[in-house]
Amino acid sequence: MTASRWRVEAAQKNREAARAEFFPDVSINALIGVQSVDLGKLLEYRSRVPSATAAIHLPIFDGGRLKARYRSSQAAIDEAVAGYQDTLVSAARDVATQATSRAQIAAQRTQRLIEVEAADRLKSSAAARVRQGVTDSRTELAATES
Repeated sequence: MTASRWRVEAAQKNREAARAEFFPDVSINALIGVQSVDLGKLLEYRSRVPSATAAIHLPIFDGGRLKARYRSSQAAIDEAVAGYQDTLVSAARDVATQATSRAQIAAQRTQRLIEVEAADRLKSSAAARVRQGVTDSRTELAATES
């Protein structure tokens, strides 16, 4: 169940990444270094070499690809949510089945206890009739077998 929830969260993160691709991207890089042929002049002011670059990405012509990727990520979320819901329903079904089985076992146990008590009473009654001389010992033997 936890893995299913993680799949949903991962699919949501992928959708957020796909949505972020619709926005322009601006990158600025800067570098300052030193350069010299003579090692003694390496740390002088004239040996420095600055560099700066900028890049802009505008997703103007990628609209169809971006929309397809976003829809695909949304479909992945829908699939992950459906899997999560199936997992939850299956777990609930298992719990209900176990609860029903437990109730059935408890009912069977109660029924068996009632049957044992009835058999004990029948045996005691048959033994009392034999002791009083009302019947012969076959009745007691039959009660013992059941």
